[in-house]
Amino acid sequence: MTSQRIRLGVDIDGVLSNFTHGVWPYICQATGKQLAYQDPSGWVNWAPFTEDEFLAGFRLAREQEDFWANLRSYADNVAALHSFLYTYGGGYASVVYVTSRPEAIIGPSVIAQTTRWLGKYTLLPAWTAVTVVTNPDYKPAVARALGLTAWVDDHLSTVLDGIRDGQHAYLLDRPWNGESEGRPAMIKDRVVDSLAEFLEKVAK
Repeated sequence: MTSQRIRLGVDIDGVLSNFTHGVWPYICQATGKQLAYQDPSGWVNWAPFTEDEFLAGFRLAREQEDFWANLRSYADNVAALHSFLYTYGGGYASVVYVTSRPEAIIGPSVIAQTTRWLGKYTLLPAWTAVTVVTNPDYKPAVARALGLTAWVDDHLSTVLDGIRDGQHAYLLDRPWNGESEGRPAMIKDRVVDSLAEFLEKVAK
């Protein structure tokens, strides 16, 4: 592993927390469609729901006091990051969580819920920080301003914008960011299957 200090960016929803599973029951509630969970095939194509139905369910979710704080985790990714933070964090590496989340409608603020969720999994040592943006399109500019060595996200257009800007942006492979979203084959070297693979690639 290189001795050069690195600063990494890690998205939360879709990478560490299971947003799609968390919002699903609220879409069902808002639409009256009681359907078993399935991964959406895209951020716009939430079939069998329409985009408007997704937005109605998402609003309902944000009206819950602790929606962001109670999301399930992707256990493997959380474990990989936890191991990295407490093995290499501090002197060698730091991590900034860069997440796109609208403000909660009811209850604690989105930043309060986000830090509570990260704290629950002991992912907030002193060498980490949290940045919340209101639109994923802002992330590449934030990553550049923060001086991130590399960063990982599950939102395809966000990662593509970062790559075009010359940043070391990586896409975490998910059902909703593949061919249906127009993922170009040319970025295959920037696609990772897990957070562990991302950390291995950028922290050599």
